Amino acid sequence: MYKPPKVKSGGALYGTAKVLTQRDPNGKVMAVRAVMLDDEGNKTTDVYDFKAGNFPEYAQAGTFKVSIYKDTLQSLSPVEGQYVGKLLKFSAQKDKPPAPKVFQGKNWDYEYFTVMLVVTRGAQKGMVISYNLRYNFEAAVDDKTQKPILDKDGDQVVGYGHLKSKYTPILEEFCDITGVWQFGSMKYKDNILSSLEKRALRAGKEFNIVMRDGWVDKLFPLMETVEKEANSDNDGNFDPDPDDLNFTPEAEDLDWEQVTE
Repeated sequence: MYKPPKVKSGGALYGTAKVLTQRDPNGKVMAVRAVMLDDEGNKTTDVYDFKAGNFPEYAQAGTFKVSIYKDTLQSLSPVEGQYVGKLLKFSAQKDKPPAPKVFQGKNWDYEYFTVMLVVTRGAQKGMVISYNLRYNFEAAVDDKTQKPILDKDGDQVVGYGHLKSKYTPILEEFCDITGVWQFGSMKYKDNILSSLEKRALRAGKEFNIVMRDGWVDKLFPLMETVEKEANSDNDGNFDPDPDDLNFTPEAEDLDWEQVTE
């Protein structure tokens, strides 16, 4: 029976995949295979192979969300588990500052923005995670007098709005953990995302990221014990023998590495 061809959105393919790797004797990944999974987590017949240079350095075996463009595996990101990371950037159109986007539903619409987090420690270091947050910011007013709350320069400051929304505490959590408010109040304007991004990057805080089903479930501060363990110089790896570096086997000669889950 005829089946219509599959069309990649915007030329790119996004989804969850079972990733396999081929490594040389020194542990360097020589090739990567992505077996796409369906909504139930079962393997499909969609299989993509990538040669050296066409996948990120952190590529490894396991189950990940993947982004594929033409013959390149652009990125992998975690599906489940807890990771240490920090803010990488706010998502924005090319050569433009970050700005809120509008989701238009059948019965309501709302503003949101997307930030990119990056894993900074462990085997998944370098993996990028996207995180959507509601743009629930408003010009701050006093609860009793309803008069604008001003900073020392006489400018109205940023406050949180939509206080009954379950997404506002999530936004507050993000701002607190990334250190946005450690620099004091912020002048209100229609789009504060550039200012927000600059503050968070300046703070440079690391935090824990909990992933569930490929999405950020929660962020929470690092514990001191976690920091000490992650900062250990002993990672169990040893420098290869210089003579071994001259040997580069063909990918076809290597076995596919899998992770048993």
